[in-house]
Amino acid sequence: MFDLQHCTGEIVLFFVNGETRLGSGCCNALLVIAQHCWPNMLTSLGLTHEEAEILRSYCDGAASVDKSSLLPSVSVDAPAPTNDN
Repeated sequence: MFDLQHCTGEIVLFFVNGETRLGSGCCNALLVIAQHCWPNMLTSLGLTHEEAEILRSYCDGAASVDKSSLLPSVSVDAPAPTNDN
């Protein structure tokens, strides 16, 4: 709940100014509340049901992108081509 208080500004900008990015800390706080607390907790904080669903959907998508970015990158060290004709 404390983390969510710190991202109130991000949530306001998300809806008012059309910002399309919430920080990972803000999304984590929203997802924890939505998944581990009461389902209507976000609406009790002043969000409409529709706004809460929009945030939840956005953060679910962002979480799946973050998880895929944790996959190890693969690089291949290949020798430089030579001109041995």
